[in-house]
Amino acid sequence: MEESHILPWLIRTAVNIAKNTVKAHEHSRTVPLDELDNALTDDELTLAERAAMRAMLSLDERYRLPLILHLVQGYTIIETARLIGKGMNTTASLIRRGRKLLQKAYEKEGFR
Repeated sequence: MEESHILPWLIRTAVNIAKNTVKAHEHSRTVPLDELDNALTDDELTLAERAAMRAMLSLDERYRLPLILHLVQGYTIIETARLIGKGMNTTASLIRRGRKLLQKAYEKEGFR
């Protein structure tokens, strides 16, 4: 495998492993977001950070994954599209819609 293809391959593999792990535990080990919030102490995260985390976790995976790759990890839309196996325009739409849903969820937490 060429060196230029190793990083995208590793990321794609990690994404697939993460998806499989989530699917495997989805029905057997779910934790309500309220319990997750209670598990975090005030020293670990601010209220705004916890609200942002709850907002991100509340999103459907089809929006959450592209948002994390693009906004958090800093991948371009083209790179994100390649990693999630979607077209560039589809990925851009998912990110745009995801941002709107994330903003609504964050506002629902009481923040702007």
